Amino acid sequence: MSDDEFAENMVCATINAPHRAMSDTLLAYLAAHRPDRVLAFVFLTGSLASGESWRKRLIAEVRVREDGHRATNFVGIAEVATWIKVFRKHGPELARHGVEISPTRAGVFTGPAA
Repeated sequence: MSDDEFAENMVCATINAPHRAMSDTLLAYLAAHRPDRVLAFVFLTGSLASGESWRKRLIAEVRVREDGHRATNFVGIAEVATWIKVFRKHGPELARHGVEISPTRAGVFTGPAA
């Protein structure tokens, strides 16, 4: 494996790991994209109730779908500029509730819109 391949793998592993809403890595990921670029994130919650609560809170700001893998999680999709506002507004509370956020492809939505 070349040094470039190793570096690329490390970046992918770092970005695709779960993060807190105000983490430097997640904020750098947002900064690396144009403000009008559409990005999707999986919200990893600890319980069904927590997932449902956050889904209801964020649906006014981002498009939300169920995560087909776990009932406690959901996927949100929005433009980068919207995500920056969402994470600034809700980031500290998301962190207090232990919600982790992981980037995903915008086309991975499964299940009906919430």
